[in-house]
Amino acid sequence: MGIVEINLIPLQDNIFTNCKSELKYFEAGIAGTISVASPTYTLRQSIRDGENGYLARTFEWLEKLQLAVDHLSSYSEMAEKAHADCELRFSWTNQIEAVERALFGP
Repeated sequence: MGIVEINLIPLQDNIFTNCKSELKYFEAGIAGTISVASPTYTLRQSIRDGENGYLARTFEWLEKLQLAVDHLSSYSEMAEKAHADCELRFSWTNQIEAVERALFGP
């Protein structure tokens, strides 16, 4: 994942895809790669459009991909924001309480 500049996460907007996790965003962000993703429920909760990645509705993919390519000069700043967000929200060190609750109860 770290050898690509732009991670694409195209998903249809339906009940199934709205239940999918943000794993693809996390995999890219932790490796310092930005994502362009469909705005399914979970991805909308993770990606702040234009700040730590891009959200592209069905008719916006060309526009958002062009934005990502045109703004490669600020790529590292966006990638760093995605990385910091992923580390803060998904790092194992920030999941200890959730793991303990899952294993041992509240």
